[in-house]
Amino acid sequence: MLKLNKKISFGRVGNETMLCNEENNKAARLDEFGTRIWQMIFEGTDEETIYKKFIDLYPKQKSAVISDIKDFIDMLIEYGFIYRE
Repeated sequence: MLKLNKKISFGRVGNETMLCNEENNKAARLDEFGTRIWQMIFEGTDEETIYKKFIDLYPKQKSAVISDIKDFIDMLIEYGFIYRE
């Protein structure tokens, strides 16, 4: 299960989300795609459901969707915005 780091701040600006980790001073600006995934993580959606949701939206691009989501989640973990429990 993906969990939010409680020491981050975030906010939406239009279709984008800004993230800031106060522990390590890492920041990220998420585009609309990243914001949708972030919202799902924030709501407690499990990884499998996140993948399924986007594969259903983009069935012809399944391998790219899987790769993009994996890379995005790995970046969120690397920057300390989320962690796996």
